[in-house]
Amino acid sequence: YQDVGILNDASELCCTELITDEAMPVLRMPRQPAASSEPAAISIWTGMRQAFAMPDVDEELIRPYIDEYTKHPVLLARLIQRGEPYLFHILERLEQHAMPAELALLPIIESRFDPFAVSPAGATGIWQFMPATGQMLGLERNWWFDGRRDVVASTRAAIEYLTLLYARFDGDWLHALAAYNAGSGTVGRAIRRARQQ
Repeated sequence: YQDVGILNDASELCCTELITDEAMPVLRMPRQPAASSEPAAISIWTGMRQAFAMPDVDEELIRPYIDEYTKHPVLLARLIQRGEPYLFHILERLEQHAMPAELALLPIIESRFDPFAVSPAGATGIWQFMPATGQMLGLERNWWFDGRRDVVASTRAAIEYLTLLYARFDGDWLHALAAYNAGSGTVGRAIRRARQQ
C-alpha cells in the first residue's frame, strides 16, 4: 500500500484503521494439510495484495483518486462491504486465468460493486457492460433477465473481454484497462497519435 500512497512514511494507515487486515472479512480457505486438520484462516485482502501483478503507475497521475478514497473512509468501508459477496468468486476466476488480482477491484470504479448500477449511457451491472458488448460476450438479455446484472455470468464475460483487450494491446494491462473504459478504438488512436509525436 505504501507504493500507491495508502500508507504514509511511518507505515500507518492514512485513512483509518478500517483497512487493516484485522478489520477485513476472513474466509476459510483450504490450504496444504498442516499438523491440524483445520483449514487456515486468511484474509482475502492479504491474499489479493500478494497476487498484485500489474506494473506501477506514475503516482502523480493517481494521487487525486487515492486522496479521494482516503478522505472518505466510511465510503471506502461501504464499498469494501458491498464487494464482499463477490470478491472471492472474482479472485478465484482471475487466478484460474492467471490474471492480476488488481482486476478484482475494477467493479469498485465501474459500479461500486452494485449489480443494478446503470450508467447514463446504458452500461449495466458490476462490470458496466454496454448492451452490444454484453451481447458480443454472450450475456443473455431479454424482457425478464439481463446477464450483465448476473455476477457470475458477467465476471466470466469481463475476464474474456479483458483477455481480448490484453492481447490486442500487446500484453499491456494499463492499455487494456483504458480500452475497457474508453473503448479499444479510442485507446488505439491515442497510442498511434502518441507514437507519431
